[in-house]
Amino acid sequence: MRITPELFETSKRQDLTIEKMRRLIELAAVVPGVDLAGLAGDDKQAKTLADALQSSAKAQAVKAYIEGLKKGMASRSTQTGSLEHGEAALPRAFMAETGLVLRPARIILTANNVRLFDHLEKVGLTAAATARVLGTNPRATKYFWMPSPPSAWLRRPSDGMPMNRCLAPLVSGRPGYQGDILRHYSSLWDNWSGLDRVLKTGKPNRVSRDHTSFIMGMHNIASLKRNSLMRAIPMAGLKRVLDLGGGPGTYAMAFAAQGLDVTLMDYPETLKIARRVIRESALPGRVRLRPATSPG
Repeated sequence: MRITPELFETSKRQDLTIEKMRRLIELAAVVPGVDLAGLAGDDKQAKTLADALQSSAKAQAVKAYIEGLKKGMASRSTQTGSLEHGEAALPRAFMAETGLVLRPARIILTANNVRLFDHLEKVGLTAAATARVLGTNPRATKYFWMPSPPSAWLRRPSDGMPMNRCLAPLVSGRPGYQGDILRHYSSLWDNWSGLDRVLKTGKPNRVSRDHTSFIMGMHNIASLKRNSLMRAIPMAGLKRVLDLGGGPGTYAMAFAAQGLDVTLMDYPETLKIARRVIRESALPGRVRLRPATSPG
């Protein structure tokens, strides 16, 4: 078979489209629950297992989707004797997958914004009672709890099913809490939703700003990385640390816990948040805070 420039371009376009779909499918992959209690204290082993589970879930989701797509393309190709229909199926599937990813993502962001996850593990708590606590609409809250896609992740304990374990980090106070960074993503969603207007006017669309969620979101992420960072940095002979733009002070506190003399510098608005985070830790007074000023 002679490979023409047109055929080569079509092949590359298909490869790129499939790669985009694969990434979208991986984002929607659900990691199966597993009991890591036996690995307490062994962060490296627990992380290795969690990474393996994540990779397995992604691979299985992608394989199931691609195999189904191949069967559909083969069927259409047999019926028409043409590659055009199979080629067109890829963009259509990509667009459909985009819509399917956006909907559950928005549901998770909204549920996190109203702190619904803090109440999902309370056995016997009804949707109506939760709505009263959250100040949400009872009917809407009930549908959030329906055990059907895309809300199946928000399962009620009273249905005899525990909350999906991959959502546990969205429960306030849980180890590895990630709710703040999702609230920041929700703000980004609001701003990016005005992209049509930005394109027409050339003006930024800053309709949402939550500095606290952004800085605390950095704390969420850094909390998962600080142990690895401490192991990677040679501490021998190290006495003083200057953390420039240290945000919530997550890494500054990790250094202070090693007995080092630590100074954290950031803008005053951010230092207010860092001061609270440090005060709630076991290291008050161990990290000095210095305000930075804007250039010019």
